Amino acid sequence: MKLTRFQEIYVISNRDVKAMQTLDHWLNYIDTLEITPLFENNAKEYSVPRLTDVDWSRESELTVRLARDRDFSVLDIVDNEQSLSAVFLWILEKGEVGLLLEIYQRILDKVATNYPGYENGNRIQILLDFLTQAPLLSAKFARLPPWKDFSVGASEVLEKSSSQILKAYILCANDMQEFVVKPFRTVLSQIQRMSMDVFSELVELMSLTVHSPSIALEIIFECLEPESSRILPSGNPKMIQHFVRNLFGIALDHIEEADESLKPRRDFLSLKRAASSKGYPLVESQIRIDAPAGILATGDHVRLKVASLPTNSATAKAYSTDALVESSQHGSATFCCFHPLPTFLEECSWELQSCGSFATTKSMFDAVCNLGTRPDACSISHLILGTEIEHYEINLPTSYKTIKSLNPSQNEAVEAADSHPLTLLWGPPGTGKTHTIVEMIKQLQSSGDRRILVTAPTHNAVDNVMEKYLLGVEGLASQPRPLRVSNDVSTNGFP
Repeated sequence: MKLTRFQEIYVISNRDVKAMQTLDHWLNYIDTLEITPLFENNAKEYSVPRLTDVDWSRESELTVRLARDRDFSVLDIVDNEQSLSAVFLWILEKGEVGLLLEIYQRILDKVATNYPGYENGNRIQILLDFLTQAPLLSAKFARLPPWKDFSVGASEVLEKSSSQILKAYILCANDMQEFVVKPFRTVLSQIQRMSMDVFSELVELMSLTVHSPSIALEIIFECLEPESSRILPSGNPKMIQHFVRNLFGIALDHIEEADESLKPRRDFLSLKRAASSKGYPLVESQIRIDAPAGILATGDHVRLKVASLPTNSATAKAYSTDALVESSQHGSATFCCFHPLPTFLEECSWELQSCGSFATTKSMFDAVCNLGTRPDACSISHLILGTEIEHYEINLPTSYKTIKSLNPSQNEAVEAADSHPLTLLWGPPGTGKTHTIVEMIKQLQSSGDRRILVTAPTHNAVDNVMEKYLLGVEGLASQPRPLRVSNDVSTNGFP
C-alpha cells in the first residue's frame, strides 16, 4: 500500500482522531513517497549466453563434437543440412563467432578442392543461407579461388546467391569500415550477371545501413560503378548510366541526411519479436507519446541500439541495428530490422535514434528502378534517358499566339510546352516560373479537350499553382472545375 501525505480540515469524532494518530505513527516508519520519473533512467541488466555455462549432457552429438571437442571431421559425415544449420545457430547464440569462421573456412576449402560430398553445392548453400544470421561470416568468401574452377553445382550456387554475400558485406560495413571494400570488390568481380532490381536493392540497403558517407563512396566508386556496365543487362549505355548514377546520388543524399538529422530519444524502449517481413525480422515496442519525438511515422528510418553492455562480458560491444518503421500508432510501433537480432533482444533496454523519413527516398529509388527496368511504360522515357527512338512524331498543335503578360523567355517556354512532350523550365526565385506554369496549363486547355495533372514535391507548391490558376480564369464563360487531390481528401475546387 502506497500513500501520499495530505492535509485537510474535518469535523471528526474521538474514534476518528485515534485512527488518524495511528496512521500518522505508521507513516513515520513507512516510506510512502514514491517518485516516478517521466522517463526511465536506468537500463535493464542482462547477460549473454556463453559456452562455459552449457550443460553438454543435454546437447546433441553433433553439437558436442563441433562446439566442445572441435572435431571437424564430423562435417564430412553429417547428412542432415537442417541439423548443421541448427548447430550453427546454437554456436552463434553462444557468441562463438571465431569457431563459426573456422568451420566456414574448412567447408569452403573442401568445396574449392571438389572434396567428395562437397561438390554438389548443398554444403555451400547452407553457408550462404546462414549469412542472414551472421553477416560477418561473409569474410571467408572473398578468399575463394575463381568460381569457374569449382564444380558445376558449387559454382551455380555461388552465382545464384552472390547477392546474399554482397548484402552481408553491406551489413558489416560499419564494423569493417574501409576493410569491406576489397572483399566486396573481389566477390563482385566473380559475378557474371546481375538484374537491375537486385542492383537497386543493394544500393537501397546501403543507404539504410551504412553510416559513413566516406565508406559508401568507396563502395560505390571502387566497386559498384566500375562493374555496373559489365554485370547489368546489356542495353543502351546511356540508360545504364542514368540508372546507376541516380541510384548512387539518392543513396548518398540519404546517408548524409541521416547522419545530420540523428535525434536520440530520452527514454528507453523494450522490444519484442514479431513475424518476419520480406526476409527481415520485425520487432514491436510500446512508445511513449509524451516523449520528445514520441510520435513515429510509417517509413521513418531509425537506429536501435542496446542501452548497456551485458553484465557477464567485459569485451562485448553494444549491439545496434538500422530499421524502418513498418507501422505506427499512438503508443506503439513496429520496426523492420535489417540486421539479425540478438538472443537477448527482450531482456535489455534499447535506445532509439531517429534518422528522418525514408518515404521520399524510397519513392525515388522505386521511380529510378521502374524507369530502368520498364522504360516502355513511360512515353517520354527516351527524352529523360537521352536515348533515341526512330520515327517519333509529335501530335501536338504548333500554332501559338504571344501572351502579352509574359516576357519573351516566358513566352518561349509556353510555346515549347505546347509543342513538345517534355519541357524543362528553370529560373532563379522571383522570375515568374509559377505564373508561366499557369499560362502553360491554360494554353494546353485552349488547344484541345485535355485533362491536366499538376504535381509537386509539396502540397504548398500545388496549392500555390492552383490559387494563381483560379485567379487567372475568373470571369471566363466556361469556368474550369479543378480537382485538388491529397493523401486524405479529394474535393472539388480550391479549399
